[in-house]
Amino acid sequence: MILFPSARGFVGGGTSPLSFNVAPLQPPSTTGVIVQAVPYVGGTATISGGINAGLSLDKITWSSSVSATAGQPLYARSDAPAGYNQTVTPTVNLVVPSTFTIGTCSAPNFNFANLVNQPPGQQVSTPSLATNCNGPGTPTGSDTAGLGVSFTPTPVPAGGSFSVTGTAPPGWNATNTVTVNFNGFTDTFAITTPQQPTFSWIGSQTANKAHNSGYATSTLKINNILGPYLFSGTGAGSPQVSRDGSTWSTSLTLGPSDSGVTLYVAVLAPAQIFQKNTANFSVNYGTASVALGSFAVTANS
Repeated sequence: MILFPSARGFVGGGTSPLSFNVAPLQPPSTTGVIVQAVPYVGGTATISGGINAGLSLDKITWSSSVSATAGQPLYARSDAPAGYNQTVTPTVNLVVPSTFTIGTCSAPNFNFANLVNQPPGQQVSTPSLATNCNGPGTPTGSDTAGLGVSFTPTPVPAGGSFSVTGTAPPGWNATNTVTVNFNGFTDTFAITTPQQPTFSWIGSQTANKAHNSGYATSTLKINNILGPYLFSGTGAGSPQVSRDGSTWSTSLTLGPSDSGVTLYVAVLAPAQIFQKNTANFSVNYGTASVALGSFAVTANS
């Protein structure tokens, strides 16, 4: 009877003389995943099970059996299963059986969230999503609006992550649906723009004022503001806008807190009697705008 060193925990067929390293999880159908062990006994090693399994002493020549030498690396390989979250366990016999496991990772979670209320006509990007162990690969995509899709980074490294950049539709209340393909997986998400703001004038849209007498003012409310929306005026009379009727500027950046509250507009009285200054006011978000109408000031004296 052959006795093996008890210090190794192997005496006459006890504990296996092989201990293979643990292979990292693999993408499905990965070929030739290699593990290694250093046997502390010699003899003929054979392998069974697995997928296209084999043994080698040099990682070049592979077969179902090799002549192992104590203290010299012994390499074993197997292909990974074809599906996610699956394992395959080959058995290597060197005096007694020893096993190693090749497993596949979880399916990538390409669940890109919708990008809502985006600035019309502008490029927007998703947060990066991990590919788990899927990869490397080059994502591809398309969008229903035909505005173009890009990815960062590309190609995506193994185990990396990537984000998707698309373009919001140019108008209000519109949707551009983006489709992403990566290594056989497909996901879609929507880029949407907000509802068009509505408005109502509280004050009159016309005023009479003595010539060269300064600004005349009026008021209005704008609803459905999500922001940042640009509120401004153009035209004659150096139009101004304000939140409080005392601090004025040529434009204001409006946010949700400005929705439905009273806003102020101002236009200078003309320099000459019987002349009229007319300014047109608008709200803009990306490439979309809402014409709010005009405020006209006539010099009546």
